[in-house]
Order: sequence, then structure tokens, then C-alpha cells
Amino acid sequence: MLFFTSDLHFGHEKIIKACRRPFSSVEEMNGKLVENWNTTVGAQDEVYILGDFALRLEMPVIHEILEQLNGRKHLIFGNHDHEIARHRYFFRDVFASMRDLYLMRLPSYDKRLILCHYPMMFWCGDYDPKFVHLYGHIHNNAHDIAWASHLRNAYNVGVDVNGYRPVSIDEILEKIRAHNEALPLAQSINPPLEGRKSVPWITVEKPGEQNT
Repeated sequence: MLFFTSDLHFGHEKIIKACRRPFSSVEEMNGKLVENWNTTVGAQDEVYILGDFALRLEMPVIHEILEQLNGRKHLIFGNHDHEIARHRYFFRDVFASMRDLYLMRLPSYDKRLILCHYPMMFWCGDYDPKFVHLYGHIHNNAHDIAWASHLRNAYNVGVDVNGYRPVSIDEILEKIRAHNEALPLAQSINPPLEGRKSVPWITVEKPGEQNT
């Protein structure tokens, strides 16, 4: 099975208050994140972490946490993965891959996944349900969630909006399907090609034209 997650922030005490996480201490949070991961992910599963795995932890501590987690793990770097990015050699045995950005093909689902820590407004094929953008970074921030809710074919895999556990590709694709179906065309940032001319809040000026 294929899973995705983001923004675990192992070791980051301040994230508990900032994101209203239901934990009384960073130790409780770390323990619950490991427990949730291992009750969701099996030893043979693949997990893509879309950034911000840990914060303010020494390399050996980060490595020890990764060793506790089930599955074959891949990292897409986020803005808080400085230690891992600077010392990739130290984590080669616990990460199957480490990248800044990844276009992943899923022939069995007829999908291409654009994996990035940050949510994008536009990506290659964003109008086509075959091209799915997975991201993190925004946690459960109400303003950012509201903005991202206007994206079709995209999903926030961050733990703060997914029960503090990785989420499977099947669940992600079903949630995207339901969201696309419910999102009015006129409120979509990236509507299908055939509907783009009918979106009333998008106006495109021709060269030489000016607003009056």
C-alpha cells in the first residue's frame, strides 16, 4: 500500500499550541505520532513524507525515530528539514529517497502525482484529474485551508488534517473525487479546460487593453 503524510514536526513543542494538537507534551505527541504511524502503515508499505519531519532535534534522535517507523520511507524536503538536507549521508539507510520535488507515475491508477511540500496554485495538467497535486506546509491554518479549498485535483496530506497519521492513496483519491464533485466550477482556481471560459471571476485582458 502507498501512503502519504507531512508536517509531523517531531520534537517541536510549540507546534502543539500553534496547531491546537491534542497533546499535553512533546513526548506525548512524539509517542502518539509513532503509534498512529505503525498502526496504519505495514512493514512492506511505501510512505512519502512531504516535508517537515522533525524540528530542533539532533541527527541521532531523528534517525532513531525513523528507525521506529514502519515501511519504506521517502522524503520530500520541507522548510524545516535542514538537518536532514545538510547531512543526507547520515540518513541514507532510513530513507529510500530524498528529493525537493517529485513527479510520480501511478500506472495502476492512471494518475501522475506532483509531490511538493508547498501547495501550488498551478501545476502541469492541473485541469485534468489524472494529474494530482499532494502537498503539506499549511497544517490546519484556517486562512490557508480556505484558499486551498478552491483547488481541484489536490490534497493536503498534513497530519493536522488527517488524524495525525499517514493517509493512503485510495483514501486520498476518493476525497479528491468528492471534493471535485462538490466544488462549484465558478469557485475553482483550476477548473477543467472546457469550463475555463465560463468562470465569471476570471477575466483575461488582451494585449493593449486597459481597465476603464
